[in-house]
Amino acid sequence: MRKIENTISLSRFDFDLRKKGDLIFFDGPFLSHFYDDNGKEYLLLWVDKDDAYNRWILFEIDAYLLYQYFIQKYSLRDLVFKNKTQIVYIIDYDSELNSKKIYLINQKEIPEEYLPSKSTNFQSDFSTHYANDLSKEIIRSFKRHRSRVKSHKSFRSFPIKYINTSTIGGIQKLRNTINVIEASRFPLEVLNDKYRGNNIYHYLMHKSGIAIHNPVVNDMYFYELNREIENFTSFNFPLTITIDKQEIFKNLVIITVQIVQNNPSYKASFKVWKSEILSDEKISKEIQEILDTAK
Repeated sequence: MRKIENTISLSRFDFDLRKKGDLIFFDGPFLSHFYDDNGKEYLLLWVDKDDAYNRWILFEIDAYLLYQYFIQKYSLRDLVFKNKTQIVYIIDYDSELNSKKIYLINQKEIPEEYLPSKSTNFQSDFSTHYANDLSKEIIRSFKRHRSRVKSHKSFRSFPIKYINTSTIGGIQKLRNTINVIEASRFPLEVLNDKYRGNNIYHYLMHKSGIAIHNPVVNDMYFYELNREIENFTSFNFPLTITIDKQEIFKNLVIITVQIVQNNPSYKASFKVWKSEILSDEKISKEIQEILDTAK
């Protein structure tokens, strides 16, 4: 592999990376989607190899950049240069997927041969199921909110009350959305504590704060939460597969109740959370019944 110049060598990352899924896969991962437990997202792109290592570049992205990529307005090369940090990581992994060398480099210093061509656009026929499912959800969300999301700047800078509150229905929709997100905080803390090896719950806790303000992040928060909840269906939880946000929250309540019943250490906090949920007059009867019978 070629020597990399104008870099800063790092001994390790100051964050933990976890994979969400592969976007492109050819005899192995080629482009993968990652997150850290601070709520940031990244793409990891394979660029080179020798007898000892595979070399990748890692760069930060967000939902807006992915949307532009999925609708083919941005190429994969564009994504490398449009992240707000203006830096990327070059990483050499060994055969055991241990990072042996990590370099910090400015976008402008990336070797040309490591950059995707300008015509490397998203193609559903050559992408994974994960990528195609994610693209459908992101495109659906941005289309739903296109009157508010007209640029990257508008995506990043939403006012707190992003939902149209000019009508009684709009006000109620805003209240219900915020209540559900805030109410999901305690269950995420329980899941994060119980399944400490899975940092997705810590990541979602960070996302929940942004989801209150940003409608696209709100949609993606529930999409990602639902994907994690579906993993519990094999554990005999009485869950209904759904995309409805209220139903997703109900499933989260069911999981939380069962975990708490088997773990006395959570019960004091659960009692406070339960009381707060039941004090909401707009809570569904199903959730009321679930919590009323919970010990």
